[in-house]
Amino acid sequence: MSAVVRKTYPIQKLMTKKEMEAEPAPPQVDKSILENLGANRGGGDGGMSYNIWYNKWSGDRDNYGRERAEYRCKVSRDCGWTLGTKDLTAPLCLFFARGCCPYGKDCKYKHRTPVWEDREEVPVDCFGRERFGEFRNDMSGVGAFSRENLTLYVGRIGNYDDIEEVVWRHFSEWGEIDTVKVLYSKCVAFVQYKRRTNAEFAKEAMANQSLDKEEILNLRWAIEDPNPRAREDNRQRNEQRVYEALTNALPAHVIDSILDGEENGEENAKRHLEDAENDQSLEGSKRQMLEAPQDSEQNNASEQQVAINQVQQHYEEEEEDNGLLSKRVLQSISQFAKNLNNDNVPKKETAVKDQPAALSLLSNQYDSDSEDESD
Repeated sequence: MSAVVRKTYPIQKLMTKKEMEAEPAPPQVDKSILENLGANRGGGDGGMSYNIWYNKWSGDRDNYGRERAEYRCKVSRDCGWTLGTKDLTAPLCLFFARGCCPYGKDCKYKHRTPVWEDREEVPVDCFGRERFGEFRNDMSGVGAFSRENLTLYVGRIGNYDDIEEVVWRHFSEWGEIDTVKVLYSKCVAFVQYKRRTNAEFAKEAMANQSLDKEEILNLRWAIEDPNPRAREDNRQRNEQRVYEALTNALPAHVIDSILDGEENGEENAKRHLEDAENDQSLEGSKRQMLEAPQDSEQNNASEQQVAINQVQQHYEEEEEDNGLLSKRVLQSISQFAKNLNNDNVPKKETAVKDQPAALSLLSNQYDSDSEDESD
């Protein structure tokens, strides 16, 4: 079973941007070498063009990627200011990374390694080449913007007593390294940088190079680590990079306010919880207020219905009489007549003398409902 080693070593002191651009950049090779590049491969005649991105002539099917690189960049020797230094949008020089730029200070691209001040553009790499939506099947080429890949696959490494230290020493020249993992049984190493631009530069600078022996390195982009712990480490590392980027970009008072907010996070959470509970209580009271008018309207409607039924019943009773006087009035007159017969009074006088009393009784028992019925 292959053992996985994860160690950290003190990296060599990296040059700053000011130090790298202090002197004019020297030419790395002669111009005639670049003009004759690839002529020995049979592509110089016949109008064929050489593709610098894939290291091939047009229509050439042979893969010369396994040939050891003839040139190699050395930061302390080859860096310097160029015509592209004053251009803020100029990318880094690809031929400089490969160690074969013949223009030196007259180059319109920058001759230095990526630094923290450089802005990482998503659509393009540090050399200005367009990135793709997905990685190639063999994980070679420029790369993709669908996933932030900081890790390089380094194959065909030699057998060393301390191989991880050797890999760290050679690759730390191109930027700050986060981790180095070595699979001894497969002669494979995984180098993870802290910034994507440094990984892009190292991939071109170390392609087909050798370490301390005569091996020919095979560099590609590493696939995503399926280990959950590794994914969690990458997530925390990405959060740390975002925090550092915001710290460098935002003013100091904004950072202080954010830190104060983190310290008072629990109090803010409690306050938000209390606010949420108050909102729920207010919502319940509003619901009761909205439902109360509906209940009162229902009660009023029922009372109105009872009153309507009573009036309707009263009119039904009045309609049963079908006469000038109601039953109640007729009963009162009958009772009054019986009382008169019991007093032995002559009918004629009694009728004449008591007529006003009967009329008074009739007027008292006569109501507006009966009058309406007679009309």
